[in-house]
Amino acid sequence: MRKPIALFGFSALAALLVLGTALSGCQQLFTTSLAKPLARDKIALPDTLTANQAADLAQQAKDNNDPTLAAAVVDTLVDQVTDPSVQTELAAAAASAAITASGTSAAVLGAFSEAMEGGTIDAAALLAEIQAGATADVLAALSFLDPSSGIPDPSALEGTELEATDYLIAAVIIAASVLPPGTDPETVPDWSVYQSTPQYISAANILGEAISLVEPGSTAYDLLDQLSSMFEI
Repeated sequence: MRKPIALFGFSALAALLVLGTALSGCQQLFTTSLAKPLARDKIALPDTLTANQAADLAQQAKDNNDPTLAAAVVDTLVDQVTDPSVQTELAAAAASAAITASGTSAAVLGAFSEAMEGGTIDAAALLAEIQAGATADVLAALSFLDPSSGIPDPSALEGTELEATDYLIAAVIIAASVLPPGTDPETVPDWSVYQSTPQYISAANILGEAISLVEPGSTAYDLLDQLSSMFEI
């Protein structure tokens, strides 16, 4: 039987607010010599990016909450990265951009912030929002974070903004993608059906990396505990 979902305390809400800092800024159309907007819904990037270019574009997409730019970065890098265990900087940029492109951080922030204001968490609606952003490219980019086949050591990454919450969100997105559309996480009768799938195992591996990056009892750990409990990762 799954564990009940406890509402966040104030420390966990603080972690959520950190997670959503980039979402509160002004959203603006990204313009650069690398990313040339053809329209609001399409951005052209070079066929290949250097590690610095990829990291800069992924960070700008995150800072501006620009899923269109983030999706373009993901689209380029999932083809460019052939061995994420070696091309670690490109793989990290792809994963960071994938989280922005998915919109999951905003969905999580909105759900739990509303709960802290006296509302309730609609787990089924949250799952639907997460699944809506879990495109094939997003899932491919997030799989780069699995240490069994991708980036072997997140603490060794340099020049990236990947943090424990990024690994956590990646694990949640991958796990959520396994559940059938319309599922209510509160009423799943047997989680082992999903936990035995390759995707859930990968999600658990990524969650393990998130755990290695946080201190027990910290706000980030509180957030990790709540979300991993919701999806039984």
